[in-house]
Amino acid sequence: MSDASVRLDLFNGLLVYYLNDKLFCANIDDVFATVNPADYPKNFKNSYLINSHLEIENLTISVIDLHSLFGLKKSKISDTSRFLCMDINGKAFGFLADKVEEVITLTANIKNDFEFIESKNEKFLHGKVKYHDAVFYLPNFAEIINESLVHY
Repeated sequence: MSDASVRLDLFNGLLVYYLNDKLFCANIDDVFATVNPADYPKNFKNSYLINSHLEIENLTISVIDLHSLFGLKKSKISDTSRFLCMDINGKAFGFLADKVEEVITLTANIKNDFEFIESKNEKFLHGKVKYHDAVFYLPNFAEIINESLVHY
């Protein structure tokens, strides 16, 4: 088993989502909620997120703009948009995804179909995950929150 496969062995599943037309993924164990922005209208104006924090179920969640962080154009909130809430190292944060594509459960049989390609040049990216013909970008959320949440 390669070192790349060992990294994916730590994951029980992947939440695959879109930022613009690019596929990204997150460890499903780190995601504690997917929220429809329409359920929290006070946090949005003219189809854009307007607060740096959201309160969801009595929990204040810092908002991180992944679109800007990865040099992508911000999209207007649509019916398919979801706010993904995560917990990394005890820090709750969230970000707006343009669409949640799927959840992939990583069973022992399916893990062999995945290949992890480590990123050495991009600070906020662990790497890419190849699955058949698809490529998902895997953000380095620990690095992102360490840098992003300092500003809040």
